Amino acid sequence: SGASKKISSNGFSPSISGNYAVWYSNNNGIVLYDISLDKTTEVTTHGIIGTPGGFVRPVVYGDKIVYEADANGNPADLYLYDISSDQSSKIGVGLMPRIYGDYVIWSGFGNADPITLYQISSKTQKVIGSGQAGQIYGDAVVYWSAVDNEVHLYAISSGKEVTGFGTGGVFTGPDIYEKTLVWADNR
Repeated sequence: SGASKKISSNGFSPSISGNYAVWYSNNNGIVLYDISLDKTTEVTTHGIIGTPGGFVRPVVYGDKIVYEADANGNPADLYLYDISSDQSSKIGVGLMPRIYGDYVIWSGFGNADPITLYQISSKTQKVIGSGQAGQIYGDAVVYWSAVDNEVHLYAISSGKEVTGFGTGGVFTGPDIYEKTLVWADNR
């Protein structure tokens, strides 16, 4: 049987990876909890955009955190925070950033806006399609495109894209783990 431990009364939309958990605090900062040290640190006081919920949330992977902020009156600035170096840097503008390994993805503001792939090590951006950001896992990105109303699978290493998953539905939340895709539609 599992046990639970309350680590904060201040926040929403948590994410976890390894020994780290992150969330938005009620005062619009990003909070990092190191499980192994039982230590909580506010890593930034940047304000968030939108309303509290599952779509607007910081995401942690390894020792990196990606998050949306409104640091300088510019909604939807995207930041990458390096836990090891305690440094934060702006990486783009968009919504719903996701991270896996050396890559971050995000979408724009509308259903047909670009899906951007950002490589952390090279600090480069590449538009890989258009739609709403889904998820990234290993070498694959999945997202929903309003242009053809389908779920798309993009292979990072080859730059090849496969479509045709669930043709004809209105999709939400495509996700990927290893070689399995899941999504919801309206049928």
